[in-house]
Amino acid sequence: MNTRLIAMDVLYLTIFISMFGQINTETLNDSKRLYEKLLTGYKKQLFPLENSTKPLEVGLSLWLKMINDFNDVNEVLTIVVALRMNWTDPSLRWNPKDYGNTDTLRIPSADIWIPWVYVLNSVDTFEPIGKDATFLALICSNGSVTDAPGAIIKSNCPTDMSKFPFDVQTCTLKFIMWSAGPAFKLTSNSDELLMDFFIPNAHWNLVNHKAYVVQDKKLYTYNIDICIQRKPLYFTVIIILPILLLCLLNPLVFIFPIESGERMGLAITVLLTFAFFLTIAANVVPTSSSPMCFLLCMIFSIITISGFIIIGVIISARCHYVETFDHNSSFEIFFNFCCIRKNGRPLESKKLHGKDVAKVLDILFCTFSYVLIFISIITYIFFVKYG
Repeated sequence: MNTRLIAMDVLYLTIFISMFGQINTETLNDSKRLYEKLLTGYKKQLFPLENSTKPLEVGLSLWLKMINDFNDVNEVLTIVVALRMNWTDPSLRWNPKDYGNTDTLRIPSADIWIPWVYVLNSVDTFEPIGKDATFLALICSNGSVTDAPGAIIKSNCPTDMSKFPFDVQTCTLKFIMWSAGPAFKLTSNSDELLMDFFIPNAHWNLVNHKAYVVQDKKLYTYNIDICIQRKPLYFTVIIILPILLLCLLNPLVFIFPIESGERMGLAITVLLTFAFFLTIAANVVPTSSSPMCFLLCMIFSIITISGFIIIGVIISARCHYVETFDHNSSFEIFFNFCCIRKNGRPLESKKLHGKDVAKVLDILFCTFSYVLIFISIITYIFFVKYG
């Protein structure tokens, strides 16, 4: 009994394999016949224009795989994309019933005509997308063809570094069918980029993106706007925080005792440190940046304030070693004016001691330096947030 059941199972399995094996063989043969039929006499060098009075519509959409790099000094954006193109080729139509109900066929794109789409603002090479690569094109029975060649694109992207390192950059990629003229019409299949396979970048956040077609005198360009925002943590820790710390320490040179002789050395050291950070920031910002980076302006203003601090140190030290000032000297007139404003009467003594003058000047210079530094920092913060 068991032997009979096993024999019946083997028979059914043999019939099943034979039936589906025959179907697969017929489908493969149908595909071979269809492939030979479509490409026999096919000229891929000719434009597939069924009616010369109407332009051939080529629909475009872009898969953004990743933002590989953005060189803000050289103003070059490098991205990895796949450009999806679809059009209708009347020479690639067939009746599915004649080929085993085969509705679609995938063949190498090198065997058929494909649109030559160029990146107009490319900085690397000016050649069609996917020119030397091999991709599969999907052909439907109604003559509709879809091809999605991939490429690494390097395009020019003018930068606005005014708010560095909190800047947002908008780059526009322009795709065009070069030398095609009015025979072709580009259309956008989507208002946004296709982000199914997107990999985030370590240094930039993708803020916004859009796709649209621009027509200028029957010449179409397919434009892609990519808006990216810098991740500011690295430059904040490396540049901004040390500068803020030095800004707090710089006016404190007036607290040092003049007799120690360390005031001038510390003031010059802080000034040179500011110059060092200015060099670091300048190396990141392109020389052609317009408008100018406001962080560089802030550092330059702080360097100027640091220079005034050195001058204040010199004046304070000079006054410290003067025993007394003569009657009607500029210092005595100034201090008498301050006392009249404060107490309503002038100083009783006609002589001013140099150490007393130096102490008052230290307080004035320290306070004034902090006010100027505070104004510079607040101006930068206000510009970055609201400018």
